[in-house]
Amino acid sequence: MRLEQKPDTTLSTVSWYGRRVNRAPIIFAFAALTLGVVAADAARLSASDCATAFFVLLLILAVAVWRRTGVALAALGSLLAAGAFSTAVQSQPAPHVAACASEMWRAEVAGPIERVVDAASGDIWQKTDIELLGQLCAGVWRGQQGRVRATFSSGPNLVRGDVVQAQMQLLPFTAPRNPSDLDMRVWARQHNLGGRARVRSEHVIVKVGTGPWAWLDATRTDVAHRLERVMQREHAAIAKAISMGDRGGILPEQRDDWARAGVAHLLAISGLHVGIVAALVFFLSRILLGWFPGSAECFSTRKVAALIAIPAAIVFCVWAGAPASAVRATVMACAFMLGLALSRPSNAVNALGLAGAGILLLVPTSLYDPGFLLSFAAVAALLLLPRLPKSRGVVHSIGRAVRDSVLASLAATLATAPVSAHAFGSVSLLAPFANVLAVPVTTLVVTPLCLVFAVLAGLGGWVESALGYVLDAVVGLLSMFAHGVGGLRFAAVNVPQPNVIETVAYVGLLLSGAIFIKTRNRAWIAGFVALVVLLGSAGWRIVGRMGDGTLTVLHPYVGQGESTILILPEGGVVVYDAGGAERAGGRDPGRDVVGPLLRQRGIYTIDLAVFSHPHPDHVGGFEYIVEHFDIAEVWHNGARDELVHRLLLKLRDGTESRVAAALPSKIVREGVVFEVLHPRPTDGEATFGSLNTNDNSMVLRVSYGERSLLLPGDLGVDAEPLIIGSLSPTDILKAGHHGSQTASSDEFLQVLRPMVGVISCGEANRYGLPDEIVLERYREHGMRVLRTDIDGMVEMRTEGRTWQISTQCGTEITMPTPSPSPSG
Repeated sequence: MRLEQKPDTTLSTVSWYGRRVNRAPIIFAFAALTLGVVAADAARLSASDCATAFFVLLLILAVAVWRRTGVALAALGSLLAAGAFSTAVQSQPAPHVAACASEMWRAEVAGPIERVVDAASGDIWQKTDIELLGQLCAGVWRGQQGRVRATFSSGPNLVRGDVVQAQMQLLPFTAPRNPSDLDMRVWARQHNLGGRARVRSEHVIVKVGTGPWAWLDATRTDVAHRLERVMQREHAAIAKAISMGDRGGILPEQRDDWARAGVAHLLAISGLHVGIVAALVFFLSRILLGWFPGSAECFSTRKVAALIAIPAAIVFCVWAGAPASAVRATVMACAFMLGLALSRPSNAVNALGLAGAGILLLVPTSLYDPGFLLSFAAVAALLLLPRLPKSRGVVHSIGRAVRDSVLASLAATLATAPVSAHAFGSVSLLAPFANVLAVPVTTLVVTPLCLVFAVLAGLGGWVESALGYVLDAVVGLLSMFAHGVGGLRFAAVNVPQPNVIETVAYVGLLLSGAIFIKTRNRAWIAGFVALVVLLGSAGWRIVGRMGDGTLTVLHPYVGQGESTILILPEGGVVVYDAGGAERAGGRDPGRDVVGPLLRQRGIYTIDLAVFSHPHPDHVGGFEYIVEHFDIAEVWHNGARDELVHRLLLKLRDGTESRVAAALPSKIVREGVVFEVLHPRPTDGEATFGSLNTNDNSMVLRVSYGERSLLLPGDLGVDAEPLIIGSLSPTDILKAGHHGSQTASSDEFLQVLRPMVGVISCGEANRYGLPDEIVLERYREHGMRVLRTDIDGMVEMRTEGRTWQISTQCGTEITMPTPSPSPSG
């Protein structure tokens, strides 16, 4: 009897991989370049080391080609070295050094113009890169060189080539001041920027730019003006993002809604937009060419139309500012159209690899751009999605289209989840369903209308008005849909930032699942191992969140504002102030610092929120926090204020609100003692009527075991005598009023006797804080001073006996030093 031998699934897997390598070798080249970029940055390799490795591997490749063995392995090694070399060569530009103290500069506009609309005032800011030309020193212009990023808040419209003159303060790109912040040095390195310029005056154009780039910028500005004139501001911002890649006018609330709905990708120029342009030009060209008599007999209209679509895609990419996602899409579209023109089948995976390899060789730091990663992950997921059988009949075809759309969106959502979790702290749950409607509307209606408006709006009159009216209505409906879906409580789930182990395990799980679906082999074993690792790492972090018996105090950098986060010994969370935008429309620390920092640590519930006093730089950030986090209890000083009243109204049902004067003098939570020292008037009022808002700040003394700290808010010298009698010596003082000389009197410090002072203030702030008089006073009292603008976030941990203090910029302090145990 003949026994049938079962096929070896391991060999079938190897065979499957081999077929993939043969059909799409460029994607593996892209993977090798990616590994090279990561290795060079992780190991901090020098350009000479990478160049040596590259040439050695090239020699090995030449030998492999001659001997016809090991060619693929040697080629991948050479590409890995090439990626490392391209990374090492692209070094961080040195910060520019001014020739004198003068702030008057001349510079040439060198980059695309991004228009940002102030939500409060409606003012237009212009962000761009500038090449420094000269600095006015003692009445003489001294030549200078360097490329910096500048934001011009007022003045005439700019185009590339303009020479501008303005008062500017040059600042370097510094290391992140919070662990949740993006490293702007990577972004600066990607754009070859040596620093940033803080423009302090209205700019003057001393020479008008000319040439094609100037014309392009002027045309973009004209289209933006027309969109803003005929559409509502919020709708115009979306139209500008879709048609020209200018997302500066989109409000943070809009970004949140579109992100939670899972349709934020529609606001970035990507494969969808480039594909629409290429497809429209291709089909229109075929129709127009078909009208010529005998054209089909003379040439292939399909091939000629494909050739016409290539420059159209490139022009649109340039028009949109050439972001990484658009460049990737343009390369893929051009590769596809070139394949049609040459009658050669185009491999989408090869096109994806070619786009990635080209971008990484030119700008290796693009690998750390969330937009780049989101774009490639989404496209890769769509390419790995298995093809489902076609359906017959109209009804079945519509159902199949909906099914395919949901599956494609689901695959893209799963693939981009780690990037979304790391960059935004959340993953949309409704994206697969929201995109079923949003993508067709954007593809078939909004994007073509935006492009038609950009082309025809220059005719003015009723053409501009009619197109603007229709576009405003359609974009309004799309925006309403995104707001409605994104506003649902269950639209998105907050997730902590994944670590390296979790990211690798998650990617391995997805790849194993995709391979198993396609081959039905033993890939499920690798997927099971990846799942165990992923769950194990996540579980370990959850256990760690339950509390380790230590009190952790975080003082993040929130600019010119104040915030302190306390993580109690059993995992409870207290947030004392959340910073706030220094001016209307400015950076919101609640959204950009406190929220991401909490999510990074897996915190989504706040047990106690404390509003020290109703000033925006202290409690403005809570507007975001109360909308995106569950808060169990709120303490405030009881002052009548519109901002605090609005915050209290936004609190969810069940949140308890308590006034400082009505609280017990001491409250114990998880072994931590909170002493409410101020304001506690005896006349039945919530605050002291004779004191200003700062001096009515809610003051807390926090102690755990033998260690303690004081949080005074903006309490000043006029109110400090009211609490001196209640004070005990305290280890750490959060400096009152950001280090202003209106706080921290000698008498106050003599009673408090702090060993460390933490000052929360903004970099190069306009108030000149902290005051040098206060710094000298701290030194006289023997205090060690830490500043969030210099040291970054300050983290303090104590088990009740010793403070372990560290800063984002590397400072390590242990205090007080434990006394030695007595001998014998």
